[in-house]
Amino acid sequence: MKKTTIIFSILMAAIHFGSAQPSKFPPINDITKDKSLVTFVNQLKVAVQKKDKAFLLSALDEKVMSDLGGDGGIAEFKKIWNLDKGDTSIWHQLSRVIELGGAFNKSDPEGRYTFAFPYVHLIDLEDADDYINVGVITGKNVNVREKPDLKAKVLMQLSYDVIWFVEAEQALQKTEGTNPWGDPEWYLIETLDRKKQGWVFWKYVHSPIGYRLYLFKNKQGKWKISAFVAGE
Repeated sequence: MKKTTIIFSILMAAIHFGSAQPSKFPPINDITKDKSLVTFVNQLKVAVQKKDKAFLLSALDEKVMSDLGGDGGIAEFKKIWNLDKGDTSIWHQLSRVIELGGAFNKSDPEGRYTFAFPYVHLIDLEDADDYINVGVITGKNVNVREKPDLKAKVLMQLSYDVIWFVEAEQALQKTEGTNPWGDPEWYLIETLDRKKQGWVFWKYVHSPIGYRLYLFKNKQGKWKISAFVAGE
């Protein structure tokens, strides 16, 4: 088995494949179950807000993964996120996944992916292929609009619903516009029963294969970032 496949299998192990497709997936935030984790996450939040590169680098495990097809390591992390040049979107991406909340990963065979942000990544799926197309509404009473426009007609409201990205298997091509960080601004989605479609603003929907942050406690008892990756 190739190294890439092994790493992918480990990182995707957080997605449990259950016996029934859930219709809703409300927020989970297990941080308070470990006081040392609370301290580390709070420090990380402050560092992200201040764009503190020194703290971020100190928080990385020496084998940190930043690319499912890469070799890992801090040098690779710095290169992928362009940290030496300062023009990076990592602060936005980290802020978003952390603010969504996270949970302990019970499917962690190596002990390196103990805690995962965002909670969306831990969704129970009926079929192993579903993670390519599925998404989760991450807010309450989120407007689904007729067009990708904040002034467009509201077709319905969804709260923590599991949805389908329309044509998500083709890199979520049914999108409109981009936000300040270059990500799609709007997503065309379908309800789980595939009876209704509409546009959702980017802040209120997330994919299990979007960016996810993994933390673990090393042998010295310190929390470290073991991976920050995206993709299938």
